[in-house]
Amino acid sequence: MMFGEGLVNLPSIMKIRTPTTLCWLLDKRARLAGKITYIEEKLQNFASLSEKVDRLRQDLLAIDHTISLYEIPVDPTQVPSIKPLPNARALPWGRMTRAIYRCLATDKTRAFSALEIATFVMRNEDVTFSAEGFIHFRMAIRRRLKSLLYAGKVTRLQTANGRRSAYWQFKDIDQCDKPELDHD
Repeated sequence: MMFGEGLVNLPSIMKIRTPTTLCWLLDKRARLAGKITYIEEKLQNFASLSEKVDRLRQDLLAIDHTISLYEIPVDPTQVPSIKPLPNARALPWGRMTRAIYRCLATDKTRAFSALEIATFVMRNEDVTFSAEGFIHFRMAIRRRLKSLLYAGKVTRLQTANGRRSAYWQFKDIDQCDKPELDHD
């Protein structure tokens, strides 16, 4: 079914131009169905988070029980909670840089985009992200590439048409053989 072209897969009797109001209703229906699918996917994520919270609560109860076994009286509910960092590292310290170097060393004559490098790093380091998480990971790769640029390790090549995306490669071909491992 193509919206905006005027013909819809209707019975053979109705092979005439589709009225604009029907096109609007079909478009509205498609958008609502898409929203429902999107929300259902989010609900599945929340269901898995709910299960994870239940397991963590069981662990917390076990630790509270263990604390109560000590002779020193401590009220575990009075211990303030520590929230995890919202922007925790996707990779341990230094692994992102080494993975970037491995990607750039796969083809010493070719320049790679940040998207290609991020995909390479993600596959080789066995990390997975949601769509939004991958966008943040790609930005982290870009930030790391910029710091490597300022350190003189890589070179940024602009595209011919002047678009924002740049391509990256080692600054010196000799450096590809033994890149100095700079850390995140």
